[in-house]
Amino acid sequence: MPTVSELARVTTRDGAVWRACVCCGLLAPLAPDVDRCDGCATPTGQASRGGMATVRLITSLLRDIPPAGATVLERAEWFDRKADVFDRITSEDVALSEEAARLAEGARAEADRLRREAAA
Repeated sequence: MPTVSELARVTTRDGAVWRACVCCGLLAPLAPDVDRCDGCATPTGQASRGGMATVRLITSLLRDIPPAGATVLERAEWFDRKADVFDRITSEDVALSEEAARLAEGARAEADRLRREAAA
């Protein structure tokens, strides 16, 4: 009796192995020298849905929000990280680049304001 993985192998291209796409994380039959699924490999595929890389960056940033008792400088450092994340999104995600650039600029302004507050 064939296993599920053996049946799946029959439906894939020669040499392809079911692996997680590095962009979206979905399982796909990928050739040995390929690391992105067909949807992520095409520029329109990435731009139209933003990509899981963007989601992971923002999720990681949200996990690191400073707690209520954080110092002003800790909060400023977080806003610096936020600006870095949105700068990266600006360069990697065409569909979100304009909004990401505005958010990065706002995060930098807030980090600067917090540093001035700490210095006063």
